[in-house]
Amino acid sequence: MSKKGLPWTAEECATAARMWQELGDMTKIQKCREIGKAIGRSYLAVEFQEKVRGPTFDGIAPVAERLDPRNCPPAHVLEERNRAYAGDVSLTAAWMGDPLPGRSALERMGR
Repeated sequence: MSKKGLPWTAEECATAARMWQELGDMTKIQKCREIGKAIGRSYLAVEFQEKVRGPTFDGIAPVAERLDPRNCPPAHVLEERNRAYAGDVSLTAAWMGDPLPGRSALERMGR
C-alpha cells in the first residue's frame, strides 16, 4: 500500500531521526533513500520532511519561522491590508485577492 499523501506517524518520524544519526557520513540523498526504503516512503518524501522538520524529524516550525523575512512584507503593509479588508469586501475579492474599489492599477491610471 502506498503511503503517498498520508501524514507521517510519530513512529516514522522517530525511525527517520534514529536512522539519520546512525547513517552518519552518508550524503543527504543516500540517507534519504535508505530511510525511505526502511519506512516505505520515497526518498523525496524523506528529503522534504527533513527540510521542513529538520534532521530530528520532531516537529514542524511555524510558518512564520520558515519564511525568509526578506520576502515578507513589512508589518505596516500587512496592517494596512488587514484594515482595508476589514470593511465591506465581496467574498470573491477577499478569496481571489482582488484590489479594493479605487485601488486597482486601471482605476489609478484614470486619475
